[in-house]
Amino acid sequence: MTQPPRLFAPLSVAIWLVTAPLAHAAPDNLMINGSLSGTIGNSSVPMGWQILMNSPDVMDAANNAGVAGLQFFGATPDASPDGGTWVGLGARSGGYMEEFGQWVDNLVIGQTYSLSWVAGNFGYSRGSVNYVDANAIRVNLDGALLGSGSTIGLSSQWQAETLSFVATTTRQQLSFQLANANDAYLSIDGIRLSAVSAVPEPGSFGLALLGLGALMWRARRPT
Repeated sequence: MTQPPRLFAPLSVAIWLVTAPLAHAAPDNLMINGSLSGTIGNSSVPMGWQILMNSPDVMDAANNAGVAGLQFFGATPDASPDGGTWVGLGARSGGYMEEFGQWVDNLVIGQTYSLSWVAGNFGYSRGSVNYVDANAIRVNLDGALLGSGSTIGLSSQWQAETLSFVATTTRQQLSFQLANANDAYLSIDGIRLSAVSAVPEPGSFGLALLGLGALMWRARRPT
């Protein structure tokens, strides 16, 4: 007796062949508290982060340098595109530098990752104390320079920045400081780390469609 063609199992395999090159299960942001949400504080960092050098600050547009009510900005900041609080990083001529960071787990060796953030140079200016020089956010990967964002002059605006890297181990440290040791005070917020989607090779779809056709032909044969 001729059995009806069994299409469902072969079709499910064929559909997997077509979609497998596009499948991604990585979370949208691998950073813990990339929004840098926390309590205003001088010489402190938000939950999930660690001070690595000197004294970064948790601040917002109404509280400069992590001091409640302090308004001595060089330029009045716009609201952060990520909202809420952010971290202020200072540097001083002569070598003083502030740095903070965190360890990122569950990386895939050989995978390319995109790191993005927003930066602003609102400075600190009070009498003869002026931290208003141009500077950039420097990013370190496991303590070595990964790259730096654009050099930003004193301004009320935020600027978006992006770098990428290929993971060499499953656990790596990302940290942030200023690029140059001059009298500057920059802000950082909205730190995001995500895996870059793999682009299927040109032959992938052709092979998948060929497999789909073969499976459908086989499923339609009478037994």
